[in-house]
Amino acid sequence: MKRVMYRLLPAAVFAVILIGLSIGPVPISLFAMSATDQEIVFNLRLPRVLSAFLVGGGLALAGAIFGGRRCFQKIAAFPGTDRTGT
Repeated sequence: MKRVMYRLLPAAVFAVILIGLSIGPVPISLFAMSATDQEIVFNLRLPRVLSAFLVGGGLALAGAIFGGRRCFQKIAAFPGTDRTGT
């Protein structure tokens, strides 16, 4: 099961990036782009998609580290760390 997930995850990420680049107020086909479409994709959509990908990855990593979910085999959080538990 893990092998399948490790193979499908990069493909899913790539597919989501392509969908994020092509969908918007101006629908763009990534296979036949005009000069205006290239301007929109490379100057507007690509930086937004890549920054969203990096910010999401950073938040996921921070959550894994704080929650201690086998990321580094160390429990970093326990009840009372965030002052919500007793």
